[in-house]
Amino acid sequence: NGVDFTSESMIEYIYGADVIVSGISPDFGGMKGGTSVTVTGSNFEFSEKLKCRFGAGNEVSAGFVSSTEIVCVAPAASSAGSVDVAVSNNGVDFDASSTLFEYKDGAAVGSISPSSGSIVGGTIVTVTGANFENTNDLSCLFGTLESPSAVYKSSTEVECEAPLSSSAGFVSLEVSTNGVDYTTDAAQFLFLEVAKLISIEPSSGSVDGGTSVLVTGFGFVDSSQLKCKFDSTTVSGRYISSTQIECDSPPSSASGAVNIEVSMNGVDFTSESMIEYIYGADVIVSGISPDFGGMKGGTSVTVTGSNFEFSEKLKCRFGAGNEVSAGFVSSTEIVCVAPAASSAGSVDVAVSNNGVDFDASSTLFEYKDGAAVGSISPSSGSIVGGTIVTVTGANFENTNDLSCLFGTLESPSAVYKSSTEVECEAPLSSSAGFVSLEVSTNGVDYTTDAAQFLFLEVAKLISIEPSSGSVDGGTSVLVTGFGFVDSSQLKCKFDSTTVSGRYISSTQIECDSPPSSASGAVNIEVSMNGVDFTS
Repeated sequence: NGVDFTSESMIEYIYGADVIVSGISPDFGGMKGGTSVTVTGSNFEFSEKLKCRFGAGNEVSAGFVSSTEIVCVAPAASSAGSVDVAVSNNGVDFDASSTLFEYKDGAAVGSISPSSGSIVGGTIVTVTGANFENTNDLSCLFGTLESPSAVYKSSTEVECEAPLSSSAGFVSLEVSTNGVDYTTDAAQFLFLEVAKLISIEPSSGSVDGGTSVLVTGFGFVDSSQLKCKFDSTTVSGRYISSTQIECDSPPSSASGAVNIEVSMNGVDFTSESMIEYIYGADVIVSGISPDFGGMKGGTSVTVTGSNFEFSEKLKCRFGAGNEVSAGFVSSTEIVCVAPAASSAGSVDVAVSNNGVDFDASSTLFEYKDGAAVGSISPSSGSIVGGTIVTVTGANFENTNDLSCLFGTLESPSAVYKSSTEVECEAPLSSSAGFVSLEVSTNGVDYTTDAAQFLFLEVAKLISIEPSSGSVDGGTSVLVTGFGFVDSSQLKCKFDSTTVSGRYISSTQIECDSPPSSASGAVNIEVSMNGVDFTS
């Protein structure tokens, strides 16, 4: 009634100092709400009625931190713009501050590049999206790991530095422009184990580039951003396995060594495990000798040219795929043994210093049916040499390199008569005995038919008995001397008339004198092979 009061049931009411708001952080957030806003000021009280108000009627409960700090989660807003932020200890009386919170379109992540990087961190990731702002609170989050730096480039681009990670794997990369609200677009970033290089094969190649280099190491991943770098020149890589990738060398302006590095993301390279690759001048083949050989292979071919390198990878290639190791002689000469061929014909001969890149020369080596020795006549001759031996066989050719070999002794001359006949001059020999007589049409490959030729000691005549006979002939003449051999080709010659001889011993042979057209003296000579006489 305005007079009588309820003195027997009083309730306590507490007066407090006015709430004062001095600042908020962050002072903006997305219209979807959810921004955790720290409010600083004074006279905040721990109360279940403690509230924040964002604009007219948008009240939310506050979390008490201290009398000078509380935390409120911004509610959603229907449109962008700034609203007053007020605080109430009792949920009724709000301060009259003019502290503003701005609702904005939220940041969004569209894509990231590169999308992977090493667990050691440091990868600079370009994030493309929308509504980025250049603020002091701009930050990036890799999973739960905060980026060491975030650089504003434009409203649609931010650069985020990947942090150090304790393990490999996928994480979401999100961006915040206020340090509190992060995007929720879940762009995937892959932390990779550290890649290391162990070796490359080949370790050298042409300055023209195009060499397929196999890189061996570990920590490789199958990525569209896989790259190899030859000093400052970057080329795409081809993934083979976690321990091998393949790259084609780029052209180089000069010979010399460069460092090879690889990158799984096209940005970060293995600078701590570089391997040296050497550029060299192109191999040039100017000629081969011999330029033909047998289909059985084994021809020792001398290749001349330029820019040959001493290397265990030095090779010759005879036609498609028939590669053989080469012996280095000098930068202008190597030696290769021709492989076998299945058929006759000409093939290109190419050379490679690294076993991969072969020159593009059109030098030809011809495979032919090999020469063969069937028989020889005579089959013996004096150690003084000079015997002309007719060799009958097959596949002989009229070449400048046609030659004969008596054991290890080369014939002074070899004369082509036909594809089945060659005449070989026996060389001087230091000793008597049997040797194999072989023929070569290219000066390198000799037949292996082992036709036997007998070098004989020099035969000498000492006396004859009787020393005269009838012009009718038929006198049995005993010839005494030394160096005689039992041979079907044993002959005696009375001036120009030759008759067969009969072997008695190494010091005696017997011959029947032929008829003579006139009386008088003639010279007697003997021959062990029917060709060479004791003149």
